[in-house]
Amino acid sequence: NSGKDILVNFLYVSFLILVVTAYLYIKKNKIEEVFKRYLGIGDVLFFVVIAVTLPSMVFALFFVFSLLLSLVLGLTLFRGNTIPLAGCQSILLGGLLSLFHFKIINVWDIEQLLL
Repeated sequence: NSGKDILVNFLYVSFLILVVTAYLYIKKNKIEEVFKRYLGIGDVLFFVVIAVTLPSMVFALFFVFSLLLSLVLGLTLFRGNTIPLAGCQSILLGGLLSLFHFKIINVWDIEQLLL
């Protein structure tokens, strides 16, 4: 993974965390609520790991689809309880890595198709 991809991925994650923090600050008037109640350290660490692992285009797609998967699972399975975001994202990552491992798809082919 190139340094440019890693930088872009970190900027993407930082922007999303900033937007969520701003939204929750406006809604709850407390910044510390974000990391105590809504976004765990495991989630942030998982973001860091995938940010340095995946190329930017694949990372962006993975991030969007994994958040959608988390939303669907949260609305159907967890219903009002906290959603294990990193766990839901890791399910999708495991499936994606399995597809890469068995050469069903290739991460570089996906990136070339997107460009």
